[in-house]
Amino acid sequence: MILFVFLLYVGHLSITIKPFTVQLLYWHRSLGLFLLILSFIVYNAGEHAKGYVDGLKEGERKVLELLKKKTE
Repeated sequence: MILFVFLLYVGHLSITIKPFTVQLLYWHRSLGLFLLILSFIVYNAGEHAKGYVDGLKEGERKVLELLKKKTE
């Protein structure tokens, strides 16, 4: 909700009563900021997933090393 209000503020939303009009003069600024924020969210999700997979592989490697030491 706060992001939505912020994007409307950045786009210079203007509402007039008589005649009733709603204008978003700099809509391209709002769209650009929205896409930038969305790209950061997607990038962060990808890095989180990569870190999870890397940690899982590292844990698997350590467990296999310990099992090999116990069987010897």
